[in-house]
Amino acid sequence: MPDGLPDAEASELAYPPFSEGIFPCSRCHEGGPATATAAPQPAFAHSIHIEEGIGCEDCHMPDGGQDPAPAGVEFCLECHDAPAEGSDGVRQYFASIQTGDGAYAIPSRWASDELRTHHPAHAKAGVACEACHGKPGTGVIAKPRSVPLMEACMACHTERKVAAKCETCHTRIRDPQHKSIALHHAENQRDCFGCHNPADRDKLRLANGSTLAFADSYLLCGQCHGPKLRDWRIGLHGKRTGEWDGKRKYLLCVHCHSPHEPRIPAVKALPRPPRPEEIR
Repeated sequence: MPDGLPDAEASELAYPPFSEGIFPCSRCHEGGPATATAAPQPAFAHSIHIEEGIGCEDCHMPDGGQDPAPAGVEFCLECHDAPAEGSDGVRQYFASIQTGDGAYAIPSRWASDELRTHHPAHAKAGVACEACHGKPGTGVIAKPRSVPLMEACMACHTERKVAAKCETCHTRIRDPQHKSIALHHAENQRDCFGCHNPADRDKLRLANGSTLAFADSYLLCGQCHGPKLRDWRIGLHGKRTGEWDGKRKYLLCVHCHSPHEPRIPAVKALPRPPRPEEIR
C-alpha cells in the first residue's frame, strides 16, 4: 500500500471514480514527445535556400499574409520551372514528391490541424519564427521536427505570463470528453499539468517530478492540503467503511471533491424535525 495509509495491512483504497469513456487518458492523449510517422518523408534543403537570402516568410507566407502555412509546390516551381534539368539534389527532391499522375505534392510531416496558433499575436510580441520552430539545420536537409513540442510552448507562456490553458491552443480539448470540465482549482497558479503528467497521461505528477498512480491521488492533494491529509489519515476527514477492528476501505479526496472544481457547493439547510408535541 502507498506510504502513509492508515492501518495499511488491513485497509484498502477505493479506486477513484472516472467518467465512462474517458479513462485511461491515453485513449485520447499520446503524451510525451511526438515522433515521426513510420513512413519517412523527404527532407527539404533549407540551408541552401537560406544561403541564397530566402527567408521563412518568402516560402511560408508568399502572399504577404500573417498566418504562415506549408509552402505550396507552385511557389517552388517559380524558381525551379524545370526540375528535371536542375542539380542532383533538386532532381532527387522533386522525384521524391512526384505523384502517380506526374504532378508534385509537398507532404506534411506533422499533423497539427487541431492547434490554433495565433501567429500575428506572436509576431506582435516579438517572437521570431526560430523561437518556436528552431533554426533549420546546417546540413542540406530540414530539421527533424519543425512543430514545437508542447513543453516549449508552456514554458514560454509561463515566462511571459500569458494564457496557458489547454483551450488556448487546442481546438478540440473540450469536445467531447472535456466539454463538462470547468477548471476552478487555483487556476491562476496551475494548469492541467500541475497534476497530470504530460509524458504519461495515465499517471499524475507530484511537484518534485515523480509520477503517481491515480489511486494514490491523495498524496498529490496533500502537497497543498497538508492539514486535510493529516485529518484524513486519522479519520477526521472523509469517509471510510468496514469493520471496527478488521478490514476497512478508505474513500479518496476525489470521491467527494471534483479535482477540477473541488469546492463543494453550499447545501440549503432543511427545517428541523418536528417535536413530538407538534405532531400529536
